[in-house]
Amino acid sequence: MGKDEYKNLQILHRHCHNEKTSEDGSVVKYT
Repeated sequence: MGKDEYKNLQILHRHCHNEKTSEDGSVVKYT
């Protein structure tokens, strides 16, 4: 997997779990 693909996955993952993490309080930071 290339770096670009990995970066895209991180972005998608962050968007996907954005609501959950904001409520949960244990936000996984990718940056």
